[in-house]
Amino acid sequence: MKTLRTLFTSTFMISLIMIGGGYVGIALVNKRFVDQLGWLTEEEMTDLTALSASMPGAIAVNLSIAVGYKIARVRGAICALVGTTLPPVLSIVLVQMLYMAFLDNPTLAALFRGMNAVTAAVMLNVVWEMGSASLKENRALGAVMMALVFALVLFTGLSAVTVMLGSIIFSVILAFWAYVKRTRKAVGK
Repeated sequence: MKTLRTLFTSTFMISLIMIGGGYVGIALVNKRFVDQLGWLTEEEMTDLTALSASMPGAIAVNLSIAVGYKIARVRGAICALVGTTLPPVLSIVLVQMLYMAFLDNPTLAALFRGMNAVTAAVMLNVVWEMGSASLKENRALGAVMMALVFALVLFTGLSAVTVMLGSIIFSVILAFWAYVKRTRKAVGK
């Protein structure tokens, strides 16, 4: 029981302070379970990290499950999974509660709409930049798309996620169109 409690609190604290992505978590997990507790060897940690990186999903969660399983089998994996995922879930719940509490405030509602529009424009810009290699001749289209997205989010109330998905679909269509155009040019049609 003490092992499970230590496993849970360790993974909880690592997840709570982990800023910078899952690869930061590898160093923290290594320090805790190899250096401080001595529950794993460096070789075991390397093997578990490689296994976790090769699996689909977040590496920090995969690694905590693998470490938990190695230490205490299924109960250890469950403790580590709950310990790792609980801090992000609690922070999302807290942010949602704050968002709902202040949603009726007109100033904050306007601020959120503006942030939503800016977020959508930035996401569209990223999509555009990623696809611009195949669409270099249509630079003006990117500026028009960003302005259109900004207006859509700001004035219609569409969510940034909806606009982002639409932008991705639109970019895929444009990329496919550019590919067909290049292919026809190469074939000589």
